Amino acid sequence: MTFKWDSNSCQCMIEVDSDFNYVDWFQKCFIHHNFQDQTLLDTVLSHNQNLNNQGGTIEEIQARNKAEYDRILALGAPIIK
Repeated sequence: MTFKWDSNSCQCMIEVDSDFNYVDWFQKCFIHHNFQDQTLLDTVLSHNQNLNNQGGTIEEIQARNKAEYDRILALGAPIIK
């Protein structure tokens, strides 16, 4: 069984299996578009966790992720497969 995981800090959408291993990608954001396969998932996950683990309230974390999401989107459109 696979499912789509999308980061709340960029536009990447990645298909993963039930053990959260890379399967494929649906969309890549501007800053992650050169990464491939498991490296893509690892990099996007690390980027997302770094933002989420900076502390603060849920509202502060959400605001920080939204600001990063918007910043990356302003750099260029995501690549859709």
